[in-house]
Amino acid sequence: MPSHRTTRRTALRTLGVALGGAVAGCLSNDDSGTPTSSTDDDTPPTNTDDTSPTTDDDTDVSDPPADARWTADLPGRVGELRFHDGTLYAGTDASSLVALDQSDGRVRWRFDAPNPVKSLASGTGLLVADGTLYAVSGAFDGLHGQENRVHALDPGTGEELWTYAPDISYEAFGLHGTADGALFVGSNDDALSDEGDPTIALETDTGAERWRVGTGDVSGIEPGVETTVVATQFLFRGLATADGTERWSVSVEDAGLLSPRVAGETVYVGHNGGPLRAVALDSGTERWRLDGPVNSVLVDDSGAEAGVFLGGREVRHAGSDGTVRWTTDESLLLALLAGDRLLGFGESAVVSLSPEDGSVDWRATPGGEYTRPAAVAEGVVVTADGQSARLFGLDAASGETRWTFDPGVEQVTDPVVGDGAVFVAEASELGGESESGRVFARDLIG
Repeated sequence: MPSHRTTRRTALRTLGVALGGAVAGCLSNDDSGTPTSSTDDDTPPTNTDDTSPTTDDDTDVSDPPADARWTADLPGRVGELRFHDGTLYAGTDASSLVALDQSDGRVRWRFDAPNPVKSLASGTGLLVADGTLYAVSGAFDGLHGQENRVHALDPGTGEELWTYAPDISYEAFGLHGTADGALFVGSNDDALSDEGDPTIALETDTGAERWRVGTGDVSGIEPGVETTVVATQFLFRGLATADGTERWSVSVEDAGLLSPRVAGETVYVGHNGGPLRAVALDSGTERWRLDGPVNSVLVDDSGAEAGVFLGGREVRHAGSDGTVRWTTDESLLLALLAGDRLLGFGESAVVSLSPEDGSVDWRATPGGEYTRPAAVAEGVVVTADGQSARLFGLDAASGETRWTFDPGVEQVTDPVVGDGAVFVAEASELGGESESGRVFARDLIG
């Protein structure tokens, strides 16, 4: 199998797009490509840091702007927001994870971590799954990740259930979901490769390492009960979820593989500079491919004959057998499939297409450039301006702008929605730390 190594800067310039997560450093301490354990026994990891949750902190609810439900001042800027069951979780670059009440922004609890609570890798830095809140923390020397940890917390109280703190340097961690009682963690550094950088499966109940495989810089992981699919920039492979054994692999010549998507027994992997490949989940055998480039892939799970929607120079809908059902000449990056709406965006417009035939329902230009649809709730499409911190609320049926929200900061996190509101926060800078930040809540309607 050929080994590829390209600097992330070169790959970004070549592809002309932002690859999933700007990240950090050199190779990890496991580049064997085979499953290994970081410990000699089955003793679960323990936490020796003083990281008990507290509800007595310096987080204040500040006077909200006229069009905000509330704003809350935090001790640092935010790497990511996550909403779950009436609570908004904010990981800050001031080494804290704060749980806020969605109705008024009051603090429910705060967890103090040893390092900033955020991820610079592909995947996510906060994840709620099966009743547990998972968070990534780490120190950053420029883009070099150090002292990476994964924390498992009780989402209601902030009590720490376990911490995974491996001896892995120069990597940034990202969370990619759970399956079969395992949490999947991917890693990235600042040189793209198809070997070295580990993919890790942790037992969700104890945090013990189930297995670790040197896969290379992860662009995406699709967890499965029996087979977990891991994609890097140059290669995607099927690993046994139980023990990390490689079942199959498929390599490509040029960097640019997207995060894998699985529907039924088929794995779909797009490529920014090449085709979409559809392979069998159990064997990796190619079933069919469609010419690219493909900049985004959404699974159509509407029925037994479902397939995938592909974004790029044109938008296409392919069935599970590879038959192209419709094609439009819209050049879009697809963002959301929400009921009877297929939402994508281009340089200046947000476009709603019919999933049935690709016809344009509406086209909106709310303002800004690369205004990306982020969520749909209560008849409102929430979009984020790619060049500023503004948010727009568009009518889901017509595309008409219902509201514009400008929090008055330089950059914001991806917005999240829940319980009739949209939430956004002042975003932390790449690899940086800060002393203060702010979270904003705005009603979806009105």
